[in-house]
Amino acid sequence: MSNQHPGLYVSPRQTALFLFYLMIFLIIAQVIGLIMQYGLGHGQVFGLIRLFDFNTEQNVPTLFNTLLLILNASLFFIVWKVGGTGGKSRWIWVFMSFIFLFLAMDEFCEIHENLSAPFQKKFDTSGLLYFAWVIPYGLAAILLSLFFVPVWWKLEKRIRLLFAVSAVLFLSGAIILEMFGGSKYEQLGDQLDHKCGILATVEETLEMGGLILLLYTLMELIIQEFGGLSLQIGKKKA
Repeated sequence: MSNQHPGLYVSPRQTALFLFYLMIFLIIAQVIGLIMQYGLGHGQVFGLIRLFDFNTEQNVPTLFNTLLLILNASLFFIVWKVGGTGGKSRWIWVFMSFIFLFLAMDEFCEIHENLSAPFQKKFDTSGLLYFAWVIPYGLAAILLSLFFVPVWWKLEKRIRLLFAVSAVLFLSGAIILEMFGGSKYEQLGDQLDHKCGILATVEETLEMGGLILLLYTLMELIIQEFGGLSLQIGKKKA
C-alpha cells in the first residue's frame, strides 16, 4: 500500500471566487425579488421572495453570512494556533476568532436587534441612531481596532491593504448603511418601499464582500507566514 496520503489543497483565489459567485447569485435573487414585489406586486411567490430577501433574517442570505463569519473565525484561530504574528500581541488573533464566532451567533440569532429596544428606551434614540444597537457595536469596533492596529501595522504592505479594504467594506455595510436604514425604517414603519430594498441590497453586499475579502486575506497571510498548512488525519508519530 502506498505511504502517500491523499491531500486537500485549498486555493485562496479559487475559494474567494466560489464565494463571490454565490454572493452574485444571492444578489440576482434579491433583485428579482424586488422587481416581483415592488414592480409586479407579487409579495410572496411561494415564499421564495422571503427566502432570499436581504431585508429579512433567518433565510439563505443570513445562513451565507453566518457561514462566512464562522470561516473567518476559524482562520483567525488557525493564525493564532500555528504561531501568529505580532509577538506579545499575538493574542489578538484568538480574540478576533471569538469576536467573529459571536458575530456568527448574532447574525443567526438576531442578538443585536434585541439590543435596540433597551438602548432606544434609555437614550431615546432616533434618526441615524434609531437602530440603537449601532452605539455599543460601533464603540466596540473602535476599541477593537485600537488593539488590532499595532499588529496590523507589522504585516506586509499588501496584506495590510487587504485587511483595511475588507474592514472598510464590512463596517460600511454593517454599521454606516445600517444607520441610514434605521432612519428610513423610522420614517416608514412597517410599510417598507423599494428604496429600503435597494439600501438593504447594498448594505448586505458590502458586508458579504468584506467578509469574502477578509477570508481571502487570512488565507494569503497563512501562506505568506507559514508557507501554507496541511491537515493530516491519523495517529501522531512518535
